[in-house]
Amino acid sequence: WVIGSPPCTDFSVLGRWNHRRMKIEHVRRGFRETRRHLEFCVVLYRDQLARGKHFLHEHLLGASSWNEGCIEVFAGKPCVSTTVGHMCRYDMRVDNELGVNKLVMKPTRWLSSSEAMLRRLSSKCQRDHEHGSLLNGKAAQAAIYPDKLCVEILKGMRDTIIEHDVNQELEDEWRSQHMINSLVHAGHHED
Repeated sequence: WVIGSPPCTDFSVLGRWNHRRMKIEHVRRGFRETRRHLEFCVVLYRDQLARGKHFLHEHLLGASSWNEGCIEVFAGKPCVSTTVGHMCRYDMRVDNELGVNKLVMKPTRWLSSSEAMLRRLSSKCQRDHEHGSLLNGKAAQAAIYPDKLCVEILKGMRDTIIEHDVNQELEDEWRSQHMINSLVHAGHHED
């Protein structure tokens, strides 16, 4: 597995708000670096697919990185899918201004070659709790994966292996049945 979660600062709405306070050359350099990082991730993902392996990519749902050419083209491959999950379902939290720990929704889009993985990461908020805000410097707290999310990613890896093994067994069984049927059919012609 390769898991890519390149910094989305320059691709996020909050990051773009900060650009107004920065020198234009710093903004341009930041975009060049983040694009290069994103393109490198796609090279790694392609390599994984070529070797019959899996990858997982994550960025905010609203990040402009999803519109970058390298991601758009790669996401269009038939063996690649996406889903959206809300991070509050994985216990992502930030401390608010009063120091109270609050769940954050942080809609996140995932890209992967594993449907089993994407099923694990597609939980949506049930709207049965309050959400904290990522404004006022809180976004950095939400850049750290909570334990529950890490466990779900590991379970997604496990589920992928199990599904692959089951599919391999079914394919082997089909081959065996096909061979038996061919032998039986060939034996009937000899009689």
